[in-house]
Amino acid sequence: MLRHYGIYTLMGSKPMTWIAVSYAPPDDYERLEIWHSLTDDLKKKHSVDDMFFPKYNAQEIWENWSKIQSTYVGSKYRFIPDFNQNVYFINIDLFLSTVAEHQDIFNAILEKPVTGEELLACICDESSPLWQRFKSSHALNGILLGFGIQNAISFERRMKGEECHDSQRILQRRNIALHLDRPKLHHLGLPEFRIFAGGEESIERYESERSSIIDNLKGKDLYKITAEMLKAPSLCVESEK
Repeated sequence: MLRHYGIYTLMGSKPMTWIAVSYAPPDDYERLEIWHSLTDDLKKKHSVDDMFFPKYNAQEIWENWSKIQSTYVGSKYRFIPDFNQNVYFINIDLFLSTVAEHQDIFNAILEKPVTGEELLACICDESSPLWQRFKSSHALNGILLGFGIQNAISFERRMKGEECHDSQRILQRRNIALHLDRPKLHHLGLPEFRIFAGGEESIERYESERSSIIDNLKGKDLYKITAEMLKAPSLCVESEK
C-alpha cells in the first residue's frame, strides 16, 4: 500500500493502482545507485543497507495471497494479476464512477459504447479485444490510474508526437517507500506521473489526500485498518442486488 501508492486507491481518489511483483531485488551496486539518487536529507536518515527494495519474495507472497484473498477482500476492491505477474488493485466504486464520468471519452477511444462493468470484466484478459484496446490507450490508462483527465489526454497526444507543454514530473517527494525494507507511514510519497498545463490540480489533490491519510492513520495499526477496509462492500454492487 505504501510502496506503490495503493493506499490512494484504498483511502483516496485513485481508481486503480498497478503493483509490480515481478521485479528482482537489486544487487549491491544497484542498491548504492538508489541511495545516491536520494536527496541529501534522505541520505542522512537512511544508509545504503536500507535500500532493500525489498528483500522478501513478492511473487511468492502474491501466490499465497491469491489463494486466500476471497476471505479477506469484500466486493469494493479487487486484485487482478496480469500475464506478467503484476497486479492491478482496483477500487470498484471509483472505477465504475470514473468510467461513467468520462463515458464519452471511453466510448470514442474504444470505438463503441462500453460500460464500466464491461471494462472491469475484461481487465487483464489477454484474449479480449476490449482489453487490448484499453491497454494501448495512454489516455484511458491515465484516467483510471488517477493521473487526471488533462494529464492523461495530453500524455496520449505527446506519445502520438503531437505538441504538448508539460510543466513538471512529480518528483518533489522521492518515493523512499519504494526502496525501504519496512517503510513507515511518513515515507508515503505522491503518485508519479507527468503534469501538463491545466493538470496541476492532480498534484494538489494528492498532496491533500496524503496529509489526510497520514493524519487519519497516525498512531494506528496500518495493517489492521487495511485489513478492515479491504472487507468493505461495494456501494455499486450492493445497489444492484
